Amino acid sequence: MYMRTDICCRPMIRMSFRLTPLRFLILLCAVLPRLLIASLHRSPLRISLDPARHAYVRSVLPIGQQSLTSCRKRRFHAPVMHLPVKDTIITHTNRSVRRSERITARQYMRMKNDRMILLLVIFQIVVSFPCTIGKAQADAGDYAIVVSANASPAERYAAETLQDYLNLLNHSDYEIITDDQPFDGFAFCIGATSVYDTSDDIKNKPADSYIIAPFSGGLAIFGAGGRGTLYGVHTFLEDFCGFKCYAWYPVMVMTSDKMVLPKEKIEYEPFFEYRNTDWRSGWMPIYSAAHKLNGELQSYTPEQGGNIPYLGGSRCHTLSTVFCPSDTYFETHPEYFALHDGRRVPGQLCLTNDRVYEIVLEEVFGILKAEHDPEADLQIISLSQADNPYYCECERCKATDDANGSHSGSLITFVNRIAAAVSEKGYHNVAFDTLAYTYTRKAPSLIKPEANVIVRLCTFECCFSHALDDTGCRINRELAEDLKAWSGICGRIYIWDYTTNYAYTLGIFPDFSTLQKNMQFFHKHGVRGVYEEGNYYVDRCDTEFGELRTYMIAELLEDPYCDYDAKMLEFCTNYYGKGGGYIKEIIDELTAGTRGHLGIYSRMGDTFSIDDEKAEKIDRLWAMAESAANGSDASLEAIERSKLSWRYVKAVLGLREFSGSLEENRDARERFYNDLIAHDVRMIDEWTWIEDDFSAYEMIPVE
Repeated sequence: MYMRTDICCRPMIRMSFRLTPLRFLILLCAVLPRLLIASLHRSPLRISLDPARHAYVRSVLPIGQQSLTSCRKRRFHAPVMHLPVKDTIITHTNRSVRRSERITARQYMRMKNDRMILLLVIFQIVVSFPCTIGKAQADAGDYAIVVSANASPAERYAAETLQDYLNLLNHSDYEIITDDQPFDGFAFCIGATSVYDTSDDIKNKPADSYIIAPFSGGLAIFGAGGRGTLYGVHTFLEDFCGFKCYAWYPVMVMTSDKMVLPKEKIEYEPFFEYRNTDWRSGWMPIYSAAHKLNGELQSYTPEQGGNIPYLGGSRCHTLSTVFCPSDTYFETHPEYFALHDGRRVPGQLCLTNDRVYEIVLEEVFGILKAEHDPEADLQIISLSQADNPYYCECERCKATDDANGSHSGSLITFVNRIAAAVSEKGYHNVAFDTLAYTYTRKAPSLIKPEANVIVRLCTFECCFSHALDDTGCRINRELAEDLKAWSGICGRIYIWDYTTNYAYTLGIFPDFSTLQKNMQFFHKHGVRGVYEEGNYYVDRCDTEFGELRTYMIAELLEDPYCDYDAKMLEFCTNYYGKGGGYIKEIIDELTAGTRGHLGIYSRMGDTFSIDDEKAEKIDRLWAMAESAANGSDASLEAIERSKLSWRYVKAVLGLREFSGSLEENRDARERFYNDLIAHDVRMIDEWTWIEDDFSAYEMIPVE
């Protein structure tokens, strides 16, 4: 699929230099004495007979069509000519030789005329300093990044991103020119340009789609929506230039010194329109762009294409908090709020109250007036229940819910009314998000969500040690049935998924065996957006495999059908260094050591079935990973940080050095505590600060 061209990691060094006649004479005078001396000694041109050193060819032609004239190496010494094998034999007739004779390549070169040497050097100097045309150096052998003269800020940013990384890869200066400037070299066309017609290719493509298209004059990278072109650029940088993004720091890693150009057109359409996580690396714009994340937590600027924002400042639990807030209305109008267990409570709204509808609609239009962007791909407003079980049981709400067989009946009815009213006003890129969560998780039997209504199904009660399509798991079987029911009536289902243990965050959450299966299950059942909630307080509780989990989530959101094991091994090898293979073995052992069901508040004792023998094996794997790091500070620090989570599991389960009484393992606990502090770990779970709530010896809740 790919055509490798031997593009050196140090191609032409661009110089803003105009070769005047005077400069040419100065250069010639500087070089000519060396040429004369070399000719007296019959010094040949430098020859490289080793194919591995064929590293200066700058041609983008297929291998076999490259020529010496395409070797645009900016050096002052003679060109390097590469012969395929060491003992090449050439038949040559020379005036100084009376008969044809078979000579070696080296002998052949020694017989070259001095004048030919001089001509080659003059040619080398001339081609080394092309003239300037407009703002670009545009001789036929050059490269340039081309954008439209009317390029959008997002397209120009994508071009600048490509420029930055190609310059870094090649230690050169790829200039950005506009498509109305004369240029006859190889063009990287970014976005819509007059050089390459993108209109038919991108027509009707969903937002964030992109195309990478080779053509006779270069390579075109363009996409749909504000971010599509940038995503295409990052795919090119990753797949064809070797720039990988494994963690938030360092964001980009060079894994290759060569560029590879695609031979065929590459087209991508996203599996999900909304892709989001609150793991730390996903907060970083470069990481987000490299992995095509686009939710409200991805802090893209408008010039970077923006994100999919939740207007109004909140993405969940907004009814009675953001809209018709109880702080404003409950005291004077308790009838606006839920009647639960025979009394009005401020925690939820009465969704069949007409005045509540009017207040919320007015507040929604106020937000749209202040924040709506008609050019955005998608903007969302959350109209979702508060995070408590106090649903309204008034006569009208109860009748609606009973008729639909679920408390989601009154909720969807209310959200539909708002969504329809807003759509009538022409806000066609605005959607309304609500939750299928706890008491509203079950789909209604009569009413269907409007086209601009998003139903976000939450996996809060799910089991994470079994896949959602595992019919042997009762917990997941029920949730899978709910998802199938929603997919039958709603064209825009999102998922709110969970990927950490909030009660034992220092420990290990062994869900790696189900991440891909669940993501594929979501896609197969029409899910259009996924939010993976994780350890959002990771800056205060950074242990376990947070960066690995973020990377795998991002890869699965981009492509749920990717080679999951290969991606994980690639990450481990690059992030943890030479010991990465052992880290993957550890994860496999821990995953195999799970038992029963796994929830987001499960105790370590309910999560793992690990005895001393297995713990000893896992300890050996950690030791081998540390030894393989071979003095790499970055790799060793990453291994030691992740190992903290394993030490926590052992401490909680009383394994190995943490076995016995509190007094017997006091030293091990003290070392562990000090190592946590040394790694700036300050929280043990979602709520607990280590220094405030635990002593150095009693911080572990032994089970």
